[in-house]
Amino acid sequence: MTQDRAVFSYPTLPPMPRTIKEVPWPFLAAGGYLVFFLLLVAVIKGSKRRGNKNPKLGRARKAKKSEWQKSQDQVVNNIVKTHRKKNFSSFGAWVGKPETILNFDHYFGMTNPRIALDRINEHLLILASSGAGKSYSVFDPIIRSLILQNFSVGFFDFKGDQEQDRKCCPSSELAGFALKHGYKVRVVAPGYADSDVINLLDFVHDTESAGELAEVLYANINKGKQSSDDGFFPIAGKLAMQFVFLWAKWQPRKDLADLALCHKVLSLPNLLDRLLSSKDIPQKIKIIAQQLISTAGSPETAASIVATTLTVLTKFQNDASWMTFCGKSTMPMLTGHKEFIIYRINPLYEKTLAPLMASVIHMQLRLNTYSDRGTPYPFCMAMDEFPRILIPAMPGQMADARSKRIAYLLAAQSLPNIEATYGKLAMEEILANAKTLFLGQLNCDRTIEQYSKSFGKEDIVYKTSSDSTQRGALVRSSASDNNNLTTRDLVPFEALKEADQGRFYVRSPGTKGKVDGERRSQMLYKVDIRPSDEEQAEANAANAIWFKFRNNRLRKPVARTLTDADLLEREEYANEALPMPKANKKAAFQKLMK
Repeated sequence: MTQDRAVFSYPTLPPMPRTIKEVPWPFLAAGGYLVFFLLLVAVIKGSKRRGNKNPKLGRARKAKKSEWQKSQDQVVNNIVKTHRKKNFSSFGAWVGKPETILNFDHYFGMTNPRIALDRINEHLLILASSGAGKSYSVFDPIIRSLILQNFSVGFFDFKGDQEQDRKCCPSSELAGFALKHGYKVRVVAPGYADSDVINLLDFVHDTESAGELAEVLYANINKGKQSSDDGFFPIAGKLAMQFVFLWAKWQPRKDLADLALCHKVLSLPNLLDRLLSSKDIPQKIKIIAQQLISTAGSPETAASIVATTLTVLTKFQNDASWMTFCGKSTMPMLTGHKEFIIYRINPLYEKTLAPLMASVIHMQLRLNTYSDRGTPYPFCMAMDEFPRILIPAMPGQMADARSKRIAYLLAAQSLPNIEATYGKLAMEEILANAKTLFLGQLNCDRTIEQYSKSFGKEDIVYKTSSDSTQRGALVRSSASDNNNLTTRDLVPFEALKEADQGRFYVRSPGTKGKVDGERRSQMLYKVDIRPSDEEQAEANAANAIWFKFRNNRLRKPVARTLTDADLLEREEYANEALPMPKANKKAAFQKLMK
């Protein structure tokens, strides 16, 4: 007997629909909803791309922390590269304490806040009011970073009155740090016994340099006067001063060629007659005095020209000026490698000494910019409160200095402060040439308004809510929330007016980012700078090195004032070199008979 096997059958699928009418209605509804949803998404994305849903009213914004950090890494790499290749056509600096030095290549890691600055050779400007921390938080740390890179530095210090027996002025603190790192320190400090000697006439080598020196002296005497160059006598006075500088340099007694001798020459009685009778003055020098000589028929005019020039030079005839700017120079005119130069001035003697200090800085910058210094390392000119003196060629030289390994680091309290010294056009040129900007707390409303406006506006979204109630046969109520788009200043007026000490808005060539897919450089970033206790302790420890250096100078001073005998020697020499013409007795008799 055989057992029947069980037969299993599988369920059959319904037949596929042949037409749309045979599709079940639930599937049709689901497919319709899916198509509608996909079309809605496409419309929304398209409207966003066209900007219909998210319009942009303001396009300014600060750099994000990630953008800042990425840019900082690139700047550090650039600094390392310049030192390893010894190519300083572009160079940087930083704020923060160095952590490590690798392979003696001066590659420095930064502590927080990590602020590495690229292309410092395109110059730097710090604007902040007194007490905002521009020196403590920014200026001094940057200069220390330049010293650590072996760059030569000049520091104009208008706080020379703070230099006391056991107290340093700002430049002295940095000089001690430079001495600690093997620098040669030069001191241009009129009126101070630790000063070097830098004879102003050592900058005079030809007609152009003599004219440049006369120009900067006159400009600083008339600083802030918009019409200082108007009129016949100021122009004639500059030419007379240019001539007397060239004449003094041409004399065989090189040891007497200084401002004191120039003053004695202009003080000679009947100077015009002496010039007319002198036969041995070279024509290339005498031609500069041609305007003065041409007034021979008008003694009053000639006397006025000489008096104008003499008035300017008389301002500089004092012990402080003689000590520092007369005699044999004890420092070179060109800046070499690893040199730190202090330009210290006491505010009490600003009117007398500032024109001479400006002339030294102007002429040294001129030489360093346009001469071969014999070293590939840069020279950085740092000027705190720089509007206190006028460097006439600085706005124009900043553009040339970028490729000459010369950097300007400038600090001031406000734009009107700069404009009062340099004028509006020169101020605009300085602002345009300073690519790195640190902006701290400001008290000047005009400066705040200008920078707040220049930083642009950013978008902000704010919500509004409304409730409404309708009364009638039925009580109905409704509520609505709306998002509204508007703009505000990226850096509001109050943010600059009320900024805390050490807070700065930084704009640097090294900070890059993207806005709406567009690449941007020099994006703004806000930092709070607090130098570490360790870094400040190291800076303060260098003061002892400065005091030792200064005490050695005070024991063996190189600068000394001119004595009465020195001044009398110059007077006698001027009288001999330009003697009075011999009297023509026949002409005098004929004149008497008439």
